Amino acid sequence: MGAYNAVADDALSLFHNPGGLGHVKGTELRFGLERLVQAGSPMSGAMMTTARPVPNREGAVAGLGWYGLRGTGSTARDVIVAGWSQPLEPLLGIPVLVSHMSGGANLRLVSVNNGTKRKSAFGGDAGVQWSPAAGTRLGVAALGLTSGLKDEKPVYSAGGAYEVGLVTLAADVRSRDGVAIVYPGAEFHMNQGLLDLRIGKGVPVGGISQIAFGWGVNLDPWVLDMAMSVPWNGLNLSGGTMLAGGSFRFGTEPYTARFLGRASQAASRLESDTDSLRAQRELLQKQVADLESSRALAQQELRDLKFRIEEDRLRAAEAAVKVSTPAAPAPAPSAGPLSAPAPKARPPETWPKKHRAVSGETLRGLAGQYYGDPGLWELIYEANPGKILRGLPESGADLLIPNPKR
Repeated sequence: MGAYNAVADDALSLFHNPGGLGHVKGTELRFGLERLVQAGSPMSGAMMTTARPVPNREGAVAGLGWYGLRGTGSTARDVIVAGWSQPLEPLLGIPVLVSHMSGGANLRLVSVNNGTKRKSAFGGDAGVQWSPAAGTRLGVAALGLTSGLKDEKPVYSAGGAYEVGLVTLAADVRSRDGVAIVYPGAEFHMNQGLLDLRIGKGVPVGGISQIAFGWGVNLDPWVLDMAMSVPWNGLNLSGGTMLAGGSFRFGTEPYTARFLGRASQAASRLESDTDSLRAQRELLQKQVADLESSRALAQQELRDLKFRIEEDRLRAAEAAVKVSTPAAPAPAPSAGPLSAPAPKARPPETWPKKHRAVSGETLRGLAGQYYGDPGLWELIYEANPGKILRGLPESGADLLIPNPKR
């Protein structure tokens, strides 16, 4: 995809958009071979470029490149470029307009041999790249601004690119000698950037439209690329290009370390998520324990409230009994000197007593019934383990009423 104006960002930017040269982060060396299949004049080509950030100049990158074509006979074409790219903000001083914008320019030397005579001429290239928003890049370039060579025509291009997840969409509009053509393309990033698949509309060769596709493998510090184009209107037509190249990035982290680093980051995120879930579980357990404690306290308060209600009921019943009981009649006057007969002796009260509980009875009520004191309910409670449920006698249970004067 480096052949597209807006996404050229390596040493090959010298030949596509010098403004993209500023994206090079370390010393880089690129090389490649190509074969052009066209009617009557098949040609072979080779290229080599290098780029390096300029010391003590933040964002500035310098590059040097050579591209050569060889055809039948002695025909040949060689292009040597020396380029420079840097951010435009320090130069223009208007950060609102030129933030994330870089510009570049080349000095170009072109030498052409038509088989009988060699001609050379100097010229230049210029280009700008701009990233107005995340995932969006724009670019414009003017290439081959050379005078003195009849067949050397400048190429003007403008392009844009947009990243959608793992896909980069790009398109260029290129004009040469008054003819403008649109070139769309797409690149698919796979396996965490290890493999890139590309497809696009190729540049017409010998008047034949082309469809181009290729792939790239990122094995940092090595990057390998291959591409080819075939005629759009049929494989039987004479035309097409085959390209193969690679690059070496000095000082780049090996791709194995990159993959291990990503795996380590994924493991760290998983561990962090696990710790977060563990903390949430502990918080939920604490909340459940607090709710259980609150429930137990509420149940105890409810039992105490029932005891108080029962005590108040018994007190009210005792008061009603006292009010409704008539006063004892006064003793009759003695009829004579004879003394009254002695009262019969009451048989001694036997303890313990038995009582069969019925629904609705309470311990306090039983204590009032047998002892005359509801406050002695604990004697009945302690004498009947397993027969008291939630502070109330179990209905139908045979209760033991112990002697209150133990």
